[in-house]
This record gives sequence, C-alpha cells and structure tokens, in this order.
Amino acid sequence: MALISDLVKELAVSTGTAEKSITVIARWLREDGLLSQKGHGRGAARATPLDAARLLIALMVGGKSKNAPQAVRDFGQLVIMPEPDAKRRKTDVRAFLEPPNGSTFEDGLALLIESFGNGDVMHVMKNHRGTFTSGPVFSATLHDHLIRGSVAVGYAINTYAHPIQLRWLAGPEKQLDASGNDSPAAWRKFKARYESGIESQRNVSAELLRPLGEVVADLREPGSMQLPDELIPQSNDGGGDG
Repeated sequence: MALISDLVKELAVSTGTAEKSITVIARWLREDGLLSQKGHGRGAARATPLDAARLLIALMVGGKSKNAPQAVRDFGQLVIMPEPDAKRRKTDVRAFLEPPNGSTFEDGLALLIESFGNGDVMHVMKNHRGTFTSGPVFSATLHDHLIRGSVAVGYAINTYAHPIQLRWLAGPEKQLDASGNDSPAAWRKFKARYESGIESQRNVSAELLRPLGEVVADLREPGSMQLPDELIPQSNDGGGDG
C-alpha cells in the first residue's frame, strides 16, 4: 500500500499544486489526528482511501494550510441527505450504478476513491458501455457558501449537508441541537467561516480520482500517467469459463 508521501506526490501532479504546500497541509492534518500515522521508513503507516479523501477535501476547500484540519472536520462530516424519490432512482440508473453510500461526505468520497483502486469502477464502465450517452460521470463536489457536498456516479447523486442545517430545515421543533443551542444561530456562525467575496464550488472528476485510487491501492506509481496494461481491470463479458 502507498504512504501518505505518495498521496502528496500524486495530488501535486494531478492538481498542479506545489508538493511542498500539500506536504504542509498533510503535516497539519496528521498532527490533528486526521491522517494515518505510525513510525517512519518501512514502519510508516500505510495510506488509506480515507487519508486520500481528507487530503483532497483540504485542497478542495482551500485557504490557509493551518486551517486545513478545521476545513476537513467541517466538510468531511457533512451528512447524507434523505432522498425524496429514492424508489424511482433505484429503478433507473441505479440498476447499473450507485454512488458510494457513505454516511458522511468523507466516507462517500473515500469509497469512491477506493472503488477506482479495487477495479469496481472500471468493471462497471466496461460492462455497461453504451448505457450512457457520453459515459458515466464519476465526480465529487464541494460548495463553500452552501456548505454542501455531493458524490455523483452516472446520473445519480448523493448530496451531503451539515447536521445543523438539516435540523434547521426540519422545522422550528428541530432547531435546538443536543446541547440546547439555537441551530439557526449556530449555523450562521459556522457558515461565516467560509463566506467571502468569492463563491467557490470545487469539482473533482475521474481524471483525478482514478489515478489517486490506484496509487492508494499500490497499482500505480505516484505521479505516473499510465497504468500498466496488465493491471487494467478486464470485463467478464468476453466469454470463457467465467
């Protein structure tokens, strides 16, 4: 498995961000207990899909490196929103593809990254070629003003929002949190951390997620552009003994 330093190198190449800058972000996250940490050299902790997701969230939110842990905690813990018409969606695109159903945004993003590394995504794309006009979409989005996140697969999207916001939207009787705090006021205070003159929405697609997932799974050297042919997942629809 890859090391955190491998994720840093891969993200530097794929996002065009200075490797030194991502290294600083990783150090802040590690010191805050948000990244795997254990020993050095051969005894160093192996990177996980969740490590990759948290580093990616920090880059998507942006801002000062020292604020990365707060940003990862704020946006990583967005919770999945209930689907108003889940039954209908289950009968169309979800007969073929489903977004990773992580309970939090960081979980959903980590599962999507992992699915590129273990070959699940590539098998689906091969087996359902022609189902989509231009191929299924795999992406994740963060919106800083709305404090929303999403993980999209094909035409299906899982949306994530902050628990305070969900309580607020649920109605007056739900506007007190577990500590008795007023949710609308708490929500405004929380949201003020990310309000600025520029409204930002960051999107990452399969172009970044696939190599990142393959680096985590130790299938690809960090920063390399080509996966060896023998490691490209093959579909099972070509006959044979199965």
